[in-house]
Formats: sequence, C-alpha cells, structure tokens
Amino acid sequence: MSRIARALLWIIATICVAFIAFAIWVRLAPDDAADWREDPAAITASGALNEYVVRPEADGADAVSPVYDEPPESLIARFRDMALAEPRVGLLDESGGILTLVQRSMLMGFPDYISVRAVSVDGGAALYIHSRSRYGKSDWGVNEARISAWLGNL
Repeated sequence: MSRIARALLWIIATICVAFIAFAIWVRLAPDDAADWREDPAAITASGALNEYVVRPEADGADAVSPVYDEPPESLIARFRDMALAEPRVGLLDESGGILTLVQRSMLMGFPDYISVRAVSVDGGAALYIHSRSRYGKSDWGVNEARISAWLGNL
C-alpha cells in the first residue's frame, strides 16, 4: 500500500473515531436541571435560529399562546402529561411552577430543552414556553415544529 493510501486511511479512521466520540458525548452528556431550568416568562424571542418562544402576549414572542378555559395548574398538568407521552421526552425538573423537559433527537440524541410556565390570563390560562437546542446555531425549525404540534395537541 502506498504512503498516500496509508495516510488517507489514517485520516479517514481519525475522522471516524472523532465522530463516534462526539456521538457518545452527545448521548451521555449530563442534563443538569440547574443548568437548563429557567423561567420562560423572563425570556423574549432573540431571533436565534435554535430556539422558539411562546408568550401570552405578542411582544417578545415568536408565537402567541392560545388561552385555555381552565386554571393554570390544570393546564400545566395537561401539558406535562401530553409532552411526556411523546417519544424521547424526559422530565428534568418541576418546581416553582416551572416545568423543564428535555427531548432528544432520534438519530444522534441531540438534546433540546423546553421550559414551560402556565399563568392566569383573562378567560383562563396561557403558557410561556422557551424551547431551545443545546448544540448548534440552527435547529432547522425543530423547536418551532415541536411546540406548534404540542400546542395543537392540547
């Protein structure tokens, strides 16, 4: 085998090992609730391509939350149960009226973190939601699609 062929195989093997190491890290990196728990009511849409913000008011939101004819406690419980029934969704934290979830992508296991708070509004309750990716600068619309589907399922 020529030196060029051996060098090329070495480069390919190194790239494969690095990719596998990264994939293992993504799957096994800890999801520390303290790092990802946040009050979504304090978040406004930044325009970043890897997050999606829902608020009861249009100001600072990517989308406006529907108003649900029920108390906030009931709404957040329904949201939690619906979200946890989805594939690859786990509960990181549920304290102080804030629900923090993680959903991992099917192939690589990339985590997205979702923080939710239900509040009283005229006519019932509405949601503050902040869904964001841990890795990358773009999520190809995954956070928006997820939250839109979940709101449609409520």
